[in-house]
Amino acid sequence: MSWNQIGAEFGVDGRLAALLRKSRPGPAPDPFVHGETAPGLLRNPRIPHEATTVETSDGALLHVREYGPPGAPPIVLVHGWACRIEYWNPQINALADRFRVIVFDQRGFGRSSQGELPFGVDVLGSDLSAVLAATVRAGERAVLAGHSLGGIAIMSWAAQHPDEVSRYARAAVLIDTVARDFALHTRLLPLPERLRPLHAYLVNRWAGQLPMPDPSLFGPVLRTHGLSARATRDELRFTAAIFAACPNPFRTRAVKVLSTLDVGPGLSALTVPVSIVVGSADRLTPPSASRQMAAMLTAAGNPPRFVVLPGLGHCSNLQDPAAVTAEIEQLAVTAANGRATG
Repeated sequence: MSWNQIGAEFGVDGRLAALLRKSRPGPAPDPFVHGETAPGLLRNPRIPHEATTVETSDGALLHVREYGPPGAPPIVLVHGWACRIEYWNPQINALADRFRVIVFDQRGFGRSSQGELPFGVDVLGSDLSAVLAATVRAGERAVLAGHSLGGIAIMSWAAQHPDEVSRYARAAVLIDTVARDFALHTRLLPLPERLRPLHAYLVNRWAGQLPMPDPSLFGPVLRTHGLSARATRDELRFTAAIFAACPNPFRTRAVKVLSTLDVGPGLSALTVPVSIVVGSADRLTPPSASRQMAAMLTAAGNPPRFVVLPGLGHCSNLQDPAAVTAEIEQLAVTAANGRATG
């Protein structure tokens, strides 16, 4: 059987994928239903917010929300793959009493449409540029925090629009993300270190090709790859609900951008204070990816603050909201005071 035949049978648009989509419920309706009854900081914010729509040059409609006092210092949170605004519930709930927290659904996720252009890293960077232009007022600069694909979007934005960095950004927090060489860093497959070249080949060959059914079918894998062994049942259920609310096959196709990813030039363009945060047990974008980013920033003359959170996985802001929120707030305060965070 050829690769094309395998793709026709088992690929994201193949017959198996169609059967899986028919056999599972559709995406969660709006509002994010699971978050209405989630415990503690995971619950959908009860804080009043302003909702707007930002239209991109290719017609994508991006759903944007602003929480908190209108005149407070702005923080922009950018979610990752297969997520939505509510992924940031813990940070919105913790920060919106003293900051203006700006969040948006990246294109194709949550309430945002896909637009005419093919999904890609450059497009995500341009989308962020449009959101910043629409929400960060004259005289303001925001702390930008991006998780996973959200961190990639920030680096892509900086690479494409280096002149906007000093205009819109006061500082940046890159959380559980990667700049390049995703297939060499990630630990998606349980292969020994000596088979890293094979692992990289398989990831690059099949990323964005094989269908991803409802995450609730893969509880153990979600725990080890999305979170970590110490994840609670509430954290696991919340993460599964967030992922399941992302439409398939879009959540599968979006992974394709990782096989050719290189947003390294964006790190050189981030001339503001940068903090890199990663869970020590992150298997999707392991600490090696964060160390590579830190080395690139240091080589560019902007050594970052580097934080490893023990025992946490890829979704570290869900597993230890206090630690990640404190890092965002610390950078916001120190950057506002004009002090470097090294």
